[in-house]
Amino acid sequence: MEKTGKKINLFLFLFLVLVFKSLGQSFVISANKTNIGVGDYLELTFTLENGEFKNFPPPQFEAFSLINGPFVSNSTTIINGVQSSTNSLIFVYKALKPGKFSIPSMSLKVNKKTVKSNSLLISVSNSPSSKKSPAPNPNEEEHKLIPGEDIFVELISDKSKVYVGEQVTLSLRIYSKYPLKSYNFEKKPNWTGFWIHEIPLNGQVQLSKVNKKGKVFNSGIIDQIALFPQKSGEFVLDEVILNFLVKLQRI
Repeated sequence: MEKTGKKINLFLFLFLVLVFKSLGQSFVISANKTNIGVGDYLELTFTLENGEFKNFPPPQFEAFSLINGPFVSNSTTIINGVQSSTNSLIFVYKALKPGKFSIPSMSLKVNKKTVKSNSLLISVSNSPSSKKSPAPNPNEEEHKLIPGEDIFVELISDKSKVYVGEQVTLSLRIYSKYPLKSYNFEKKPNWTGFWIHEIPLNGQVQLSKVNKKGKVFNSGIIDQIALFPQKSGEFVLDEVILNFLVKLQRI
């Protein structure tokens, strides 16, 4: 049977909108161990949530010698539209003498506010422990996620012109330099003028490594939908808002 009808031009627009909400800062000092022996290594981590270290000299403490550092660790997560960042500086010290020693509270100026850390008590015995604490890897890569470059999405249509009632399939493909842990849709388009059918993806999203613009990404289809236009005309699909949670470890 010959099809009759008017062609429909579909103009597809997709905007990856990251809604960042302001979060407060916190400053925490942690240790790999609080009970060590003379000659053992102590790893201290200074972690700043939602702020950046500026002009932070290596701290010096009584009865400890600075061996190495700082090693830098940065991470960013986006959960339900809320972005949070974690910045850490790691220093390695060697215990020089026995006793109980305090790692005092410290203060930082972050966004014109003073943020105060906790304090720690470290106990050093006369005898070194049988297992030495490994130092952090100095070659560990510093990670900073850049939305739009390190993670982005594309909306793919199998057709740009269709007849009334003819199926057009839309696929949403993600590209990420980091392993994808979870995602959710905060907003989907209003499909006015279309009858729609969600196409099941049969379980978890299957990601594979692809090369795009000279860079390697994890990529896969995260959503697929069949549209059946109910009237003729030109349609512009409105924005899609997605929230992603990724593991800050490059592929």
